Amino acid sequence: MDLSRLKKAFAGVSVVAITLTQVGTAIAAYSDVPAGVWFEDAVDAFMDAGYLDSTQARFRGSDPANRAEFVKLVVELNGGILSTPPAVASFSDVPTGAWYYGYLEEAGKEGWVRGDGNCYGSSPCYARPGANINRAEAAALIVRSFGLEWTGDAAQFVDNPAGQWYTDVIQTAADHCVLQGDDRSGRVRPSDNMNRAEMVVMLYRVDQGLQYGVDCGEEDMTGEPMLTDAVATSATTVEVEFNLPLDAESAEDASNYTVTGSPELPVSSAELLGSSVVELTLGEAMDPGHEYTVAVSDLMTEEGVTFDDAMTFLGYSSFQSGDGELEVSLSASSPVGDTVPKGAVGVVLLSTDFTASCDDSVTIENLTILHEGFGAVADVDGVYAAINGARVTRKRTIDSEDQTSDLRFSSNLVLDPCESVTIDIVADFSSTAQTSAEHNFVIELPSDVFGNAKDVSGNFPIRGSTFRVAAVTSGIVTLTYRTISPDEVEVGDIGVVIGKFEVSVNSTEDQTFYSMTLEQNSSASDGDFVNIAARRTDGTVLTNTVSQTVGDFVTVVFDPPFTVLEGDKITLEVIADLVGGAGDSIIVHFEETSDLFAVGSLYGYGVNGQLYGSQIALPTETASLPDTITIDAGEFTIGIDGPATQDYTRDDNDAILGKIGFQTGGEDIDVKDLFIAVQAQTSTGVSLDNVTSGSYDQIHEVLEDVEIRNKATGRTIDGVRLTDTSASGQSAGTTLGTFQIYRFDDFIVKGDETWEFRVDFIDNGSGNHPASGDKFRIHICGEPTHILSAGSLTANTTTCDFGGLVATATTAYHMQVEGLSTGDKVGDVRPRGNIAGNFHRIAAATLTIAVKAIGTTDTAVENAKNITLFRFEARAGEAEDILFTKAVLESKSGSLLNGQNYTLWVDTDGDGVVDTILEDGVASQSSQIPFSDLAGGGYVIPAEETVIFEVHADISSTLTNGDLQVQFATGSSVTFLEAEELDDGSNLSGLKINGSFHNSVTSADIIVTTTDSQRWILVNQGDLFVTKDSTPLTNRQLLGGSLGAAVLRLQFHAENEAIDVTDLQIYSSGSTVSSVDRLELYKSGESTPFALATIGGCGS
Repeated sequence: MDLSRLKKAFAGVSVVAITLTQVGTAIAAYSDVPAGVWFEDAVDAFMDAGYLDSTQARFRGSDPANRAEFVKLVVELNGGILSTPPAVASFSDVPTGAWYYGYLEEAGKEGWVRGDGNCYGSSPCYARPGANINRAEAAALIVRSFGLEWTGDAAQFVDNPAGQWYTDVIQTAADHCVLQGDDRSGRVRPSDNMNRAEMVVMLYRVDQGLQYGVDCGEEDMTGEPMLTDAVATSATTVEVEFNLPLDAESAEDASNYTVTGSPELPVSSAELLGSSVVELTLGEAMDPGHEYTVAVSDLMTEEGVTFDDAMTFLGYSSFQSGDGELEVSLSASSPVGDTVPKGAVGVVLLSTDFTASCDDSVTIENLTILHEGFGAVADVDGVYAAINGARVTRKRTIDSEDQTSDLRFSSNLVLDPCESVTIDIVADFSSTAQTSAEHNFVIELPSDVFGNAKDVSGNFPIRGSTFRVAAVTSGIVTLTYRTISPDEVEVGDIGVVIGKFEVSVNSTEDQTFYSMTLEQNSSASDGDFVNIAARRTDGTVLTNTVSQTVGDFVTVVFDPPFTVLEGDKITLEVIADLVGGAGDSIIVHFEETSDLFAVGSLYGYGVNGQLYGSQIALPTETASLPDTITIDAGEFTIGIDGPATQDYTRDDNDAILGKIGFQTGGEDIDVKDLFIAVQAQTSTGVSLDNVTSGSYDQIHEVLEDVEIRNKATGRTIDGVRLTDTSASGQSAGTTLGTFQIYRFDDFIVKGDETWEFRVDFIDNGSGNHPASGDKFRIHICGEPTHILSAGSLTANTTTCDFGGLVATATTAYHMQVEGLSTGDKVGDVRPRGNIAGNFHRIAAATLTIAVKAIGTTDTAVENAKNITLFRFEARAGEAEDILFTKAVLESKSGSLLNGQNYTLWVDTDGDGVVDTILEDGVASQSSQIPFSDLAGGGYVIPAEETVIFEVHADISSTLTNGDLQVQFATGSSVTFLEAEELDDGSNLSGLKINGSFHNSVTSADIIVTTTDSQRWILVNQGDLFVTKDSTPLTNRQLLGGSLGAAVLRLQFHAENEAIDVTDLQIYSSGSTVSSVDRLELYKSGESTPFALATIGGCGS
């Protein structure tokens, strides 16, 4: 029988449906697939069919899908593995013993998986089974494996431009409802990696044999409601965000939400913070870092549409307190009170100065603002924080019950040591605010500033002035998005339009524009487009130029402020230079009404000098507007995408000096030659031979094993060191440094790939390079041998000098790149020129130890338990993690025999309290206390983090002398502290104590500062002091037959240990004691006696 025909016979029938008839066993559902979630049907069907592992508790829908699991489902849906897998693997990176081996061999045999560069059938050949799979790749595999044919029924996606390798397969998949575009925008996101939920839904759709226009494509493209984000904002609160405005009553119905994560956490309340943001309060605290799923059911939008959805998030991890302190004060620039028009936006009600101490940096996560004044909270549409006019938190409403608003920074605000920043608390007023209502903002308590500061101080409450609502209403500015042409740009383009909108001013007043904040809302990243500004359509630039977005946001300032007359309109363009992001797209839009700040000529100027913004009306976003700008990949794009400056030790291996990003266009690229220079400088920015002469002043003497490595496949290309005199040495060009040029030959780039430039540093010993402070980076010659000129391929005469390292620029270092299938020279290479990475430093692995004072003297008794004798902090340097392995202590005063069960404790959670024993049961040995057998072989101190240790002991039952005080055994010949580099086990050598080298060493990796620890005075037992209370008692007559008032007050005071009082005898004076029936003892302030004495028990 022809097995391939068997597959085709099932092509129009659901294999899931066939399999379901054979399954009779109920299978438990995954805990993270709640009822009603958008991918539930697909998961249930694939579980019933046996395609998904039902033994797992969770489906992990938000995790990235990899190529192996995607291929498995494709093969299963086509009838399973129908051929015996060969004994010899067809793919170099697919082991014969791997669970996915048979599936990839079946897919390769059928021609569905071809390997990198269509390498199937040749060696080596890589299938990258563990790599992520993007949506375009998934569509191509589905179209090939299921034999889908193009019908042209589906509309072209706005982000699927013509001429890309994936254009046709994306549209073919859409013709069969496999790809339907995002609910909100209708975009298909070809280059985005696919998650597991999207994977099963796409394959479930193709398995059903759907057709565009019949089974899909008729829905309203304004989009279905859905969850877009979920984040834990505290241990008991979760903030969830949706793509559409919600019905307020439905949004605040807690029964519409569930939070699961083994176990389920009860949702106590739900509060609508904005039109599409809800804060959930949980009845129980989340576990830090634990994965949870928030599910919504029967939630209603503002338009009355009900929906279900779910999303995973991580439990809140609290800040670990740092060493820095924070001072908060009222800023001198805080505005005085004024009268503001209704509808005014951007009104600063309070300005505060936040200053970090010089001990450490301070991170702030959120602020709580209290609203005061004789005005309703409904008068204020929203509150946010701003720094230098740029919004740094989301806009939030004021809670009507407790009159507060929690402002969470978009990204944590970090203040460097000694740094001060002014934070403005800004309000947007409603156009229906009550006339004469009064409002002011307050930071009431230090606890209202949440972050990692050890202490928050200030003259709290910090209160702003009172503002009154005027009887007038500000003018309105209306925004309308406009289409952009051309909407396809290229890396290297200068001054291209990436955003366009019309500004219309109503007839109330003229409007002067001061600033605007824009968000990039598509796949392009920070740094892909730079030099951002706004201009008129005639080319007149109206704003300052900002280097790049930060966290996808950018604020530009109109310079000078720009005025539009009442009743007029004008179209503005956002422009930028394209330097990266090939294959990605850009969507520029306004996120909040406060993102455009315009001041009306009549009502926008306060008597206090403040400017009050006018009302802003944002447009409704659709599938086509704001417009999408696609960054064309060209034929070949090359760039360096990090890493940010790293610290390496002088013996580190596989140090990454650059992450090189390659992007191909329509054809895979065969890189014949690529030239990369390594530059080195000392800490003072000069070449290596300026410090040492002779040995170890050339690149090849300080690093080796130079290679580039494909991050996805693991394939490496060794660098060939060029030995001619012009290719290495000390720079004779315009840039200082030592350099060496390497050539990389013969490797293939397919699609979007990242390669790491890696080296091994050579430890040449103390005093030689690489030395602490030396820095290294790479330069790539971005010029190809041929370029396109007037549509023709011509020899490139532009030279390379690697950023000025080479004395004479030359064409000898041009990259030679060819199309893999055609062998033609590639001339469309971007961005060309010199491509430089970041400097990376050599830093010594160090450990700093500081003994901390815990008191001067205290007293302990025989047999006392767990006495704290010694406390020290250990901080690893910035180079790498350190394994702390040994500490030796000795007596400073008294005998070590006075203690027993010496124990080393550590603080593992950073709260300043030790909680875990590293070693216990240690006894005095040769007048020392050695901790050398730590649990786990030692304790890891992460780079640039501080860990607290303490030494505790039990006091002996028999004392040798009268005190005990310990210190590091600095007077001994032994090494009293030992540690090693975590990555390779290299020992840290040398000790320096209080500025002096220990045991005649000349360099030290362990730096110790000491102070006297606490001295314990030891006594045999505790003391009890009994005194008559100083409160006077009056002489009075006691009435017979009933209890009277107090006749005696005593004070008991125990010292050095708890005292058990077992017997108390009270004698009478004056009258005979026989007249007293009983005495009762009370603790002060209590109404129930704890002891009773009678004459029968005591006699007299």
